[in-house]
Amino acid sequence: MNDIQANRSFLYGDGFFETMRVSKNQIPLIVHHLNRAKRVAKIFQLRWKPEWDEDFFNAVAASIPNDCVFRATFYRDNGGTYQSTSNNIKVHFQNRPIPENNSLFVQQALKQDELLSELRKLPTHDLGIYDQILKPRNVLSNIKSTSSLYYVLAGLYLQTSTHSDILILNDANRACEGLTSNLLLFTSGEWYTPMLTEGPVDGTYLAFLRTFLPINDSELELKDVKEAEEVFLVNASLGFRRMKFNFY
Repeated sequence: MNDIQANRSFLYGDGFFETMRVSKNQIPLIVHHLNRAKRVAKIFQLRWKPEWDEDFFNAVAASIPNDCVFRATFYRDNGGTYQSTSNNIKVHFQNRPIPENNSLFVQQALKQDELLSELRKLPTHDLGIYDQILKPRNVLSNIKSTSSLYYVLAGLYLQTSTHSDILILNDANRACEGLTSNLLLFTSGEWYTPMLTEGPVDGTYLAFLRTFLPINDSELELKDVKEAEEVFLVNASLGFRRMKFNFY
């Protein structure tokens, strides 16, 4: 079998991925990553392998000498073109250094006051807006799929801007997410994030934060982001980044 045949599921974007942080040879949020991966595999009609449990992925992480960002790409085994011939699943691993980004990676429950005190020590990053193509709202919007053209184009826009990150809008012109992160607002003592029906990726770091923070799922207009006391982008690679939203 040649390389094109072996990897044609990559070519047709028939897969999804989990981006995880490895810390001291462990994946701190592995439970949340596995829960999401299993949900997505079911949507993709892929047969999850029972041996792919916490021990399996932590064993892979243990073989990596340094803390890093670890990516597991799951794809259909020999899946054909648009008419799949298999529901078997394969996985491919990659890792890269954790970028220095003035962020705070929290991996254990904190009281709200303690968390906010630490977060407010972070410098702010400039958050722009990407409205050239609006993100559609459907069941696939919540998945980190290998079919990532939308994010590639948004990322190219970011590279030509002066912003540190961009706010992606959904097809109702409401706040959806950052380029690779979930949006989290704090105002008047409450936490807010776009509800899943608004189209954001179903974030694992956000799932972890929900275990100790009361986060409200909402429809967020641009003015809600502009008027928030604190704006954060959160993901499982960097944790929290504190943002300043420039919207005119």
